[in-house]
Amino acid sequence: MFVRFQTNNGKAVGVVAQSVVLAQRAIQNYGGRFVGIARKIWDLSPSAPMEEAVVVFWFESIQDARSFFVSDPRMKQPDFPAPAGFCEAWAVVRFYTPPNELSYNTFMISEAQLNRGVEYMSYKEYFARRFAQLLLDHDAQPFVVQSVGAEFIRRYYVPHDTIVTVHLFKDPAHLAEVMRDPRWHELKGIQHEMVTEHCSVFTIDPRACP
Repeated sequence: MFVRFQTNNGKAVGVVAQSVVLAQRAIQNYGGRFVGIARKIWDLSPSAPMEEAVVVFWFESIQDARSFFVSDPRMKQPDFPAPAGFCEAWAVVRFYTPPNELSYNTFMISEAQLNRGVEYMSYKEYFARRFAQLLLDHDAQPFVVQSVGAEFIRRYYVPHDTIVTVHLFKDPAHLAEVMRDPRWHELKGIQHEMVTEHCSVFTIDPRACP
């Protein structure tokens, strides 16, 4: 589960981090765990929104994630993170558990809506398979999440035909290494001919309050 929120010049990050600490027992009761918090999201899309951060949780099922969020006395408030805050929450199913998962702290989230006339299988053949191989060649973890749409928990919405994917990298330097590969720009060019994409990157800290 991802909970994304505006940072309010950093003030909201502290509120969310404290909420995570206070919710640790409840998270465990719902079979989940706190994965980490990213204090800044780097938006790779042409029009970046206000500065945002995100907190990441893992649960055994989407229903467990939803039940935790709507029952937590702080997160369920409409103005979370208080005061007068704003957050989006959504959940997706993880496709596989990467080896050495804790070594990969940089997330790339892609929300790609197929352009008119583009078939999913064509997108998979001409872009996704080749992009996955590029990442594997650099010891990254491609398509840890590959979901058509997402489970909306609060405010978050993407069209039903949007492909939501998550790729994992060890750290920002690891991602930069992959992006220097000439295949990256070639494949991204192919992708942008086939989909309209919103892409963001963030690196989590496994400590809520370091």
